[in-house]
Amino acid sequence: MEHWNEQQKKYALTSAGQVTVEDIALNIGRSPRAVKLFLHRNKVNIGRTVKHNLTLTILQRKFGHPEYFYPTRQFFNTVKINQRRWWDLYYGRKQICREEYERLCSHLNISPEDSFEARQIELFE
Repeated sequence: MEHWNEQQKKYALTSAGQVTVEDIALNIGRSPRAVKLFLHRNKVNIGRTVKHNLTLTILQRKFGHPEYFYPTRQFFNTVKINQRRWWDLYYGRKQICREEYERLCSHLNISPEDSFEARQIELFE
C-alpha cells in the first residue's frame, strides 16, 4: 500500500464536491474506494446535504470545533441515535428530528435558549 503524497491529498480535498470521486481517482491514480475512504477519514462530505445542519450548529456552539467531538457508546445510548444515523446527521445527509434535537441538546447541556436560538438562525439565512 502506497502512502498518499501531498499533491494527491491536496487535489482530493480541493476537488471534493466539484468533481466526481471517480474523476478524482482517475486523476491521482487511486481507486474510487480509496478516494472515498480518504475523504471520509478527513471528514469531507460528498453528496447531497440538508440546507441547515442543526447537529453541526449545536456541536459548534458547544465545542467551537465539531471535529473535536467523538461520540462514545454511552453517548449513542443516551441520545438514542445509532452510529449510522449519527454520521448522517453530522454530515448533513439527513435532518435531525425534534426529539433527537432535544435529546442531543439535553445531553450536551445546551440551554433551551441556546437550542432555540440555533434553530432560529435558519430563518434569517
